[in-house]
Amino acid sequence: MVICSKERSQILVVRQKGGRHVFLPGGHYEVGESLQDTAVRETREELGITVVSKCYLGVVENDWVDLNTHQYEINHVFEVIPTETLSESQNPNSREDHLEFLWISTDDFEKENLLPTNLREPLKQYLATGLSNPWYILNS
Repeated sequence: MVICSKERSQILVVRQKGGRHVFLPGGHYEVGESLQDTAVRETREELGITVVSKCYLGVVENDWVDLNTHQYEINHVFEVIPTETLSESQNPNSREDHLEFLWISTDDFEKENLLPTNLREPLKQYLATGLSNPWYILNS
């Protein structure tokens, strides 16, 4: 999911502590749950805040090899709006010990190694314009 700063100059990303890359917050769908409900639940679990879904941005396929095992995921991306104010001047605390959240600008996507890489350009375009036809981004 995408959580933007008020002026759309930054987004909230997550990193496993000690990790070399960042990714959008989110998580795994549970049986019987809508994708929007998944975004709301995962945000509550990871950040302790409530969000509402603003819009569906699209789907991103991603695959990679980790410890000699092929991994594959399909990410459904929503922009969500927190129902309470998040300060963009400090990174929010994670409710999960292995994760840390940080605000980054589009200029930091490469430096912070935002994954999947094929999400970077469509996300930059969306943040710049606020307009989007739903994406379908194939593996890079």
